[in-house]
Amino acid sequence: MRFLIRLAAIAATAQTAAVSRVRVIALEPTGPLLASARRLFGVDDASAFAAINATRALELARLPLYTRHLMRWGRHDHMQLYSGESLGCLLSHMAVWRGVAGNETIAVLEEDAVLDDTSRLRLDVLLDDLRETPWDLLMLESGHLGLGGRWARTGRLAATCSNWSTTHAGAACNWMGSRGYLITGRGARILLANARPFEVQVDALMGLVATYDPAFRMYWTRADVAHPTLLRSSRLWDGCLKCYVPVGGAPWVAGLLWVALAGLLWMRSRLRL
Repeated sequence: MRFLIRLAAIAATAQTAAVSRVRVIALEPTGPLLASARRLFGVDDASAFAAINATRALELARLPLYTRHLMRWGRHDHMQLYSGESLGCLLSHMAVWRGVAGNETIAVLEEDAVLDDTSRLRLDVLLDDLRETPWDLLMLESGHLGLGGRWARTGRLAATCSNWSTTHAGAACNWMGSRGYLITGRGARILLANARPFEVQVDALMGLVATYDPAFRMYWTRADVAHPTLLRSSRLWDGCLKCYVPVGGAPWVAGLLWVALAGLLWMRSRLRL
């Protein structure tokens, strides 16, 4: 309760970063999300970018042989491109990055993002955390299941990798998730310079660039600003159900207890037979 009161107090005084535009990458109409984004970021210029679907993506892109092989037989690592949908997602984000001017910051959302009153509070705190910290890419989600590495906190909600250049497997950071983020013109140029050849998914690209390019400054929130649409397969890139499951421990503990209770009740019913 005290934390929520502190969030509200900061939100009352904090100012939104100079986000000039919002782009929502979508295959479906996104009217409600665009309206929410206009309110959250305080901009009039919020529009949908027509996502590049799988068929079109495979027509547009010249792929390395190994990427073509993975698309035929399946990937071996989360980072790898493995379908026309994942390629379309990457190409869609790249197209948006090309339109970011050098001196501006824009917000990018995918069609399955959800923005609410909590988003407002958390965004203000997140930006307040980084008020004196330069960044190129600021993720508005806390990532997906499977994230690794040792994080360094910056203020109440902001975080980054404690050591991007570590060679210790337990401390090395990766990134999963591209539901929503703020990106500068500088950040967009750096990502575009590393996007080819087409080998990895868009979220993996972000983490890899942060790992191997010391000039690229990537941060994220430890609590979602852009929430997932729970248990809904996104049409944008694939049917990644784990991408819509809460990352925190409490939901999983509750789920395990529910499964255990259901198992005990089932065993009890069997013993009565």
